[in-house]
Amino acid sequence: MNTPAIAILFADRDGVYSSFPVDIWDKSRDARCYDGDSPVVAHPPCESWGKLYAMKKGRRLGDDDGCFAAALAAVERVGGVLEHPEGSFAWPKFGLLPPEQGKGWIKDPFRPGWSCQVYQGHYGHPAAKSTWLYYVGSVPPPALNFSSSPGGRDLCRLSSRARRTTPLYFAQALIDLAELARRGELVELAGREQLAELARRRELVDLAVPGKLAWPINLVHRCDLAYLAVPAHRSQLV
Repeated sequence: MNTPAIAILFADRDGVYSSFPVDIWDKSRDARCYDGDSPVVAHPPCESWGKLYAMKKGRRLGDDDGCFAAALAAVERVGGVLEHPEGSFAWPKFGLLPPEQGKGWIKDPFRPGWSCQVYQGHYGHPAAKSTWLYYVGSVPPPALNFSSSPGGRDLCRLSSRARRTTPLYFAQALIDLAELARRGELVELAGREQLAELARRRELVDLAVPGKLAWPINLVHRCDLAYLAVPAHRSQLV
């Protein structure tokens, strides 16, 4: 049985992701223990990191049993995307660069990823639901819908389940980001394999041709490298 290409961490098995061919890590599997190689979409619990964390008596800031730390480690290890509410205190706690509204993706100068702010309301949520994302991949992330707030219902007036729900189209966008991280890695791997093969061929030719012909061989080698750099050809490697 083939393992799904994308792992979903900290998600409900019967939730929106059940509609996709993904590997769901729910509470029973303990997503903190994820050690696979597939890129991830991570939804670590946010109750202890949000602006209203103190509303529940006895709750301490960041008291999530290491869920956010595990999610961040997984994203930075295998690539993918992490989602949390706008203003999450986890961002400064873990040294992530806070995104700015309407600015799109911002590359973190001290970490391997990009951060951005989006409204899930643009993807089907009944409230605006401002959200922060952190993406890690070998290729830059694509543009999302960075438009201003679409309005909608008051998030605080929705049920707990409705507030937590990820819209279908937003789930698809997050999966697409994780798949992009995976494709970028495959292209890099294929590119390295192609370069290794070109180097091997060049060594064989160098052995068979007198040294005075080294200049033409080098020229051909450079042309081969230029061929690999053309996006139209690299896309065929995926």
